[in-house]
Amino acid sequence: MPCHKSKLLAALATQGGDEWMLWSYADNCPVDEMLKPGFFDPMFTHLQVGDFILMSSVPKPPSEAMLCRSDGGRRLLAMVAENERGHVRLRILIDFGGPKDPDMPQALFGQLMSGLMGSDGPKPQVAGRAGKPA
Repeated sequence: MPCHKSKLLAALATQGGDEWMLWSYADNCPVDEMLKPGFFDPMFTHLQVGDFILMSSVPKPPSEAMLCRSDGGRRLLAMVAENERGHVRLRILIDFGGPKDPDMPQALFGQLMSGLMGSDGPKPQVAGRAGKPA
């Protein structure tokens, strides 16, 4: 089943020489379904190679989703790797998992943040008890 066009929302747009978009897409189908070839094909006119999609999956039927909060589902960041002749292919960059997954080790989190912020950006600080630096 293809994506719902109304659920793909533009979250951030860049300006300048190397333009790309950050999209958000949330649905109740499993992430594996979203990653199947052809899922984002209906959006081929909107998505460009290099665009990012922050995806969220909360696999519950819509009627149940209205009645109770879910376990949080799963979230991941993907990049549009190919968009030719109406066929969109994604590449997973980061699989964040879900709220019930085990915590990421602090050292790995620091490396991830340093990579995202670049070497010139501010360095993330890990806080210990009572908000004091560790």
